[in-house]
Amino acid sequence: MALTRLKNVTATSLAEGAVEDAMVTPSGRRNIIINGDMQVAQRGTSVTGATIYSYNTADRARLSKSGASGVVVDQEIVDDQDVGDFVAKALKTTVTTVSSNAGTTGYNYRVEDLDIQYLKDKTVTLSWYAKADQAVDVLTFASCNSVSFFSETISYSTSWKRYTKTFTVSEVGGFMDIGLRQDAEVATSTYTTGVQLELGSVATPFEHRSYGEELQLCFRYFYSTMFLRSANSLTAPTNNAPQIFGARHRFADVTGYRSQDVQHPVPMRASPSITFYNPGNSGTSGQFELYSHDGNSQNFSGFITVNRETSFIFAGYTGVSVGTGGYSTVCFAHWKADAEL
Repeated sequence: MALTRLKNVTATSLAEGAVEDAMVTPSGRRNIIINGDMQVAQRGTSVTGATIYSYNTADRARLSKSGASGVVVDQEIVDDQDVGDFVAKALKTTVTTVSSNAGTTGYNYRVEDLDIQYLKDKTVTLSWYAKADQAVDVLTFASCNSVSFFSETISYSTSWKRYTKTFTVSEVGGFMDIGLRQDAEVATSTYTTGVQLELGSVATPFEHRSYGEELQLCFRYFYSTMFLRSANSLTAPTNNAPQIFGARHRFADVTGYRSQDVQHPVPMRASPSITFYNPGNSGTSGQFELYSHDGNSQNFSGFITVNRETSFIFAGYTGVSVGTGGYSTVCFAHWKADAEL
């Protein structure tokens, strides 16, 4: 997976005052948005008939709508988009079936309270790069706890352009919604990348983070072992089940009860919802595959006994004896952990 390529961006290209604004961010980073250049797509790079109010492709970009009855949307990550300042991936959103009434559809970035708590009564600037296959109106907004910071309709053109909006954060204490939603009555595609939210009244050049760093930030909200092991499907071969983060473990209990503490790759935002898949049984949800010491396998249903931000414990009664000698067994499973806003 290629890193984003910078083009003609130097320290002297920063607008006056931008460096000072950037330095006051407590995290030491300017961009509060995670995955604003669409590098990470754990759920897949395309979806047809995307589910509204869910994350479908690019991590942290939640498909949403307002009104827009009957609208059908496809999403796709497209590569090598030359926006003028850099070359990057972009999120393509296509209205394939238009709305039967007025409305908008697109996606929201949800920024958690821990990232906005220090923004109260401060000036921030939102910026992003976008274009469309034909001229289309796009509703752009930011809000928190139903308090609107701004709401504005702009028109995308067929060429890449950087858009900016400066506003004051007048409310904190819950997640901030930043919306980029196109007119759902127009059958066209919009493209977005380089989404940035930063302190100050000046839009500085987009802050590029490495793919590895962006992936770690996304893990706080969601991760999938299918993605991490490049399994590509829930029916991947057993030996492609992950052997990381505790997926392949040995159990020595001779009564048929198996349990194991599994560590998440990073502490998650909250205790996640966890869904297991049995890679040896066509990806059956809620199952594991157990191998005994003598090579026999069994599909069994597991359950969560403890669920934490840092780890969880899965367990199950297998009905399989591991022998009087207490021989170990091996468990295979895929899972996804979801702590999205």
